[in-house]
Amino acid sequence: MAVTASATFFTLPHQPQVYFFQLTNTSKEPPYSIYSLSIGQQQNLPFVFPGPLADPQALLAPPGWELAAYGAPENYLLGSVNFQGGAGSGYIEPRGVGIFSFASSTVPTPDTIPFSCCFYGDEQWGFYYDDEATRVEAPFWWQLPWHIPFPLPKRLEAEHRAAGTGTTTINIGAKDGPNTVTLTYDNFGNIVRIARRPAANV
Repeated sequence: MAVTASATFFTLPHQPQVYFFQLTNTSKEPPYSIYSLSIGQQQNLPFVFPGPLADPQALLAPPGWELAAYGAPENYLLGSVNFQGGAGSGYIEPRGVGIFSFASSTVPTPDTIPFSCCFYGDEQWGFYYDDEATRVEAPFWWQLPWHIPFPLPKRLEAEHRAAGTGTTTINIGAKDGPNTVTLTYDNFGNIVRIARRPAANV
């Protein structure tokens, strides 16, 4: 049994308090699916106090997931699927991608963040995998000064800059993976739709 996952994250130059965290299930066979994720702490190791993410606040999780933030001294986020089964259950299957977002007042932005995810396979839950997520550069279209993906919580609120009307849709995910995430947002920075869909080459 070999469960593996990889993760990257980025922040925006004009809104460094907002993190986008991409989790990829890199397990091969048999098909183990991710149903739980810890960001900032690792489940198989003793917790670090204080945790690396100051004042964490959950903002966004894939369909079928719930993401909750835990403050000092743990300072981490914990997400899980709804366990209902079916397409809306949220399980991240092998080669699948999940996009999460949260806010944190950590200064400076860390280069790595510990994470832990839990897999389901062989008709049982509880296969853990621990690793470090690596910071990457934000996609260039998210570095524009007026691009605010969604409003920040009040105590981290940043100035919003409007740029006309309409919506923009982008696809996020591994190039050769079986799934991508479609994100639609308006020009005021509000996310209006997020959905997982089959990639075009499948």
